[in-house]
Amino acid sequence: MPTSAFHPHHSRQYAPTPPQVATPPRQAPLPKLTATPRQTPTVEVRIPQPAPASLDHTQLLLSLADEYIAAAHSIGSRVALARPEAEEDKYYKLMATGLGCMESVLKNFRLHPRMEATLVLKYAGLLYQETDNALEVETILSRGITLCERHRLIDLKYSMQHLLARVLFKTNHSAALKSIDNVLRVAEAYNHIVWIYAFRFLRASLSMKSGLHGELLSAQNNLRNVASIAEKQGDSAVYVAASAIEAMVHLHILNSDSVEQAQRAIASARSLQLQLSTRELGQIVALLDLVDLACNLRTYKPDQAVAKMRDMQAIMDSAVNGDNGRDDGSFAILIQRTTGGQTTASTGGIFRKYADGRDMLTVSWMRRRDLWTLGYFVSGVTALLKNPTEDKAESYLREGLKLTRESLNKPDLTPVSVQGACERMEWHLLLDWHLRMHQAFLACNKSDWRSARSHIASLSNTIPQPFNEQRKSMERFVTYLNGVVEQGTGNIEAALEQFQLLRNYRSTGRDAQADLSILASMNSLLILRDPRHPKHDQADDLLRSLEPQCLTHPSKSIISAFYLLRAISHSKESSIIKMKQCIQQALHAAKSVSNNQLLCISMNYMTAMFFTNIIGEQAEKSAKAGRSLAKRAGNSLWTCVADGMLAGTYDKHGNVEGAAWTRHEAEQLIPTLPEPLKQAQYPSGV
Repeated sequence: MPTSAFHPHHSRQYAPTPPQVATPPRQAPLPKLTATPRQTPTVEVRIPQPAPASLDHTQLLLSLADEYIAAAHSIGSRVALARPEAEEDKYYKLMATGLGCMESVLKNFRLHPRMEATLVLKYAGLLYQETDNALEVETILSRGITLCERHRLIDLKYSMQHLLARVLFKTNHSAALKSIDNVLRVAEAYNHIVWIYAFRFLRASLSMKSGLHGELLSAQNNLRNVASIAEKQGDSAVYVAASAIEAMVHLHILNSDSVEQAQRAIASARSLQLQLSTRELGQIVALLDLVDLACNLRTYKPDQAVAKMRDMQAIMDSAVNGDNGRDDGSFAILIQRTTGGQTTASTGGIFRKYADGRDMLTVSWMRRRDLWTLGYFVSGVTALLKNPTEDKAESYLREGLKLTRESLNKPDLTPVSVQGACERMEWHLLLDWHLRMHQAFLACNKSDWRSARSHIASLSNTIPQPFNEQRKSMERFVTYLNGVVEQGTGNIEAALEQFQLLRNYRSTGRDAQADLSILASMNSLLILRDPRHPKHDQADDLLRSLEPQCLTHPSKSIISAFYLLRAISHSKESSIIKMKQCIQQALHAAKSVSNNQLLCISMNYMTAMFFTNIIGEQAEKSAKAGRSLAKRAGNSLWTCVADGMLAGTYDKHGNVEGAAWTRHEAEQLIPTLPEPLKQAQYPSGV
């Protein structure tokens, strides 16, 4: 320690004067006194320094843990996307170090009960997210719940039970759902409304993930319970969210009245939607519009679907851009009237606060960019339903594909765990595959067989590995598309072989795979109806098997196609009246959904059957209508067919110039046809 010396300003010598006294008697002489300098001693003063403060090892370790975990999450997206070995090792080392710091604090330091419970919740949440140690997480949470019960930490206790249910669901679905039911009984006994919302939404979410019919019904009941409580409490946003999700559950259940029930739930949500501002509802509005559009796609109503698509596009930008919340793949449901008080003080992200202090329940959703990508996809599907050859559908699909390609090729800068980044990447892979599948269907609709083959080849080679459970259904789509291309290019036997692989599918409900089976059977029937085909005797049985599936189908296009097949499959001995009725029903159904392709085929077939070699105004009108519809459908083959029939009609009416002009147009289109069809003469009849 430094020292300092203190010295007086002056040091001087002085000789004091002796006192005056009487002369003493003679005696021995006294010694002479001499004055000596007076010395001032040197004093050392030690100035005390403050003792160094003792380190708070708890805060130090927790700060280090936060830094290590943040550093790991900063490279999470890059690791998930490219999986570089060095980066992956770095990620897991950083994460292990951060978790080790938290574990050290829990094991070696005595903490305040609330601080300890908060740390337990955070630590268990990271273990659940970053590791597969489900048993360890369950043990930690069980101890944490006991701690919370001992110290009456209601908010943290509920939060741990919420996390525990999610952990249990990974290994034991029924145990997870049972644990939620037990917690709900307690929450209802104490009337903790906000936690009743949270656990019933969680129960519905996990039930939907299981996919079992009974659990989907349970999800409906839980969501209706939430809506009922929210209506009584005046929590309108909760009511709207519960009704929107209930509509989504109905669409998962493949019942005959699923769409109708979903639309009722949507109507219930709409009834309270206007009571809230767009900012208060946030992205719930986008969810509601997406589900509403999905209902119209399921009922195959193109005009209504296009109207809903426009509503969705208009609201999506305002809902997404107007949401100033975090872009972390979630949205929050505002709880307007009911307050959680201290029961939502610390919840590990389950609840967060609105600007005015009201509680908001956090729901897993998707990032804003992902929402736009999904919007492009459903817009493309809608436009494809409205007009199978429309350029607008191709534009939507191409833009959606551009966004998925960017997401799959460029790491996201937002901090995220590797697990979260992987789940998002898998979602992009699946959406990317479906976008390209619809591009293949669009190319087939346009008879662009070269592009169709290119899309199909990419679909076959890039079925995402994480979706092995869906691989069979995805492969069936590829099989059907291969069959369509082979049939369209004149390779009849190769097409029939592909369709045969799909015809035996049986489903208890109405799903995409059942529709593929119907379409494959229809395509097969178009081949087998030829009397020269060796399997022609199967045609009648196949038509009879299609009847119950097609006539009850919600798609007017499938009904139209069936009536057309019935008309063209009648033998020569069949009643002309029945044949006319079938064609009229086919035309009526196709017209109701503006299906230009089926209208074109039906009209041209009617012209060939009833107006060939007929002279009269009606014959010419019918031929002209068939040609006009063929052009509107953008189909070169049927335009050639229609031109041939119109040229024949002109010949019968003596219109040589008109006949020559339409034949010339047909000849101009022939080079665009597949090779097997080029060798055939354009027909004067079908």
